[in-house]
Amino acid sequence: MRLASARVALFGALVNSRIGRTDHPAPQDLSPAIRLVFLGVAAMAVVMIAAVATMPRN
Repeated sequence: MRLASARVALFGALVNSRIGRTDHPAPQDLSPAIRLVFLGVAAMAVVMIAAVATMPRN
């Protein structure tokens, strides 16, 4: 559970670093930040699939 919350915090920090300190970000600023999070989640999914594929089967 702690690892999941750390990932959420990491992706939140990525978005905040892209949009800056604003209460209402403009869509043109928010879109690239969300895309970055999507790519990060997709990369983590690929890594997890690779890890499962390399596990030995009994």
